[in-house]
Amino acid sequence: MKIRIRDDSLRLRITLSELESLQRDGRLESQMRCLTSRGPGGVFRYGVAVDSSRRESEAEVQAFEVRLVITPSDLAALLDPSREGICLQRESCGPDGSHRFCATLEKDRPAASCEKPEEWIYQDRPDHRPETRPIPLRRGN
Repeated sequence: MKIRIRDDSLRLRITLSELESLQRDGRLESQMRCLTSRGPGGVFRYGVAVDSSRRESEAEVQAFEVRLVITPSDLAALLDPSREGICLQRESCGPDGSHRFCATLEKDRPAASCEKPEEWIYQDRPDHRPETRPIPLRRGN
């Protein structure tokens, strides 16, 4: 799983094999262990969990941890072979102005070019060459 955090946005990218694990186990977790010149410097955890009791998907942030908790319907949308991912957008307006937050959970794919077919990354192999699966055409195309 890859993570990107920028200002008020969070993006998690998962391979198709990780999506299969999420579907099977109901959760997917990764961590970054920081090592310093003095030794261990801490652990940052990130992941995705499916929660059937939720009415809507949410991002949860705690000390040294961020997790997207998604509904079964968002998991079903993510499992659609033609869908790239799901997006959670929140906006609030208060005395200090408006604030926006966006979290996305996307299927990972190789870098794009005009010569390459559109593919999802199924899994990253030890030799750093991804194993891929074709992206099916969307219905109606």
